[in-house]
Amino acid sequence: MDDVKLDTRRLDALIRETPGGTSGVLRKLMFDMQADMANSMSAESPSAPGDPPGVDTGALKNSLTVQQTGPSSFELTGLEYGVY
Repeated sequence: MDDVKLDTRRLDALIRETPGGTSGVLRKLMFDMQADMANSMSAESPSAPGDPPGVDTGALKNSLTVQQTGPSSFELTGLEYGVY
C-alpha cells in the first residue's frame, strides 16, 4: 500500500494570514451557520414536512447563539426543543 502525503503549505499559510488564525475562521463559519439557520426559518407556520420550522413565537430563532468553548472550538446552542 502506498503512503499518501498531503501538501498543506498553502492551507497553513492561509491560516497564518487569517486574523485570529484557525479560531477566527471557525468563529466566522459558526456565525454564518447561525445566520443561515435563522434565515431559513420561514414565516409560514406550521411548515411543510421536511422544511425548516415555521416561526410561531420567534423564540427558537432568537435563541440561537454561538459560544466559544475552547481555543479552537465553538458551540451553536438554542432552545432544547430545536433538535426535534
